[in-house]
Amino acid sequence: MKKRIAFFLLTTIVFFSCGKKNIFEKHETIENSTWNKNKVITFDVPINNIGKKYNIYIAVRHSEVYPFDNLYVGVDIYTPSGDKRSKDYYLELRNEDRSFKGDVLGDIWDVKVLIMKNASFTKEGVHKFEISNLMQYPNIPDVMEIGLIVEKQN
Repeated sequence: MKKRIAFFLLTTIVFFSCGKKNIFEKHETIENSTWNKNKVITFDVPINNIGKKYNIYIAVRHSEVYPFDNLYVGVDIYTPSGDKRSKDYYLELRNEDRSFKGDVLGDIWDVKVLIMKNASFTKEGVHKFEISNLMQYPNIPDVMEIGLIVEKQN
């Protein structure tokens, strides 16, 4: 009986670890749940396989009283050789009926927004992602975390 349980646990662990697509996931807590325009959030993402395609997401955790429909951000990506790519994104946080997108637990919402599909990298090594608040107000209330998720394409 113990051998069956051990085999089942081992099989389960192997099954779930092989199916994992995320190569990077990290979330940065926003102090006092207020994102100041001057606070740039930085993530160092190791890329070890330039032959693969990746999907890149920005994750936002916010409260149910977040006052806007979207979050306007800038993303700068620095390659290991120092090259820089920049692009701005409107992260849609609400549906057309004004309900929030994403998953909710109590009064906290988590949304994962795809910003780059089938992205490729030309250099192996650490790529630095900087996410900036581009909203017109100096402080954006009710933003608790900003995260970056990079997953392998199948």
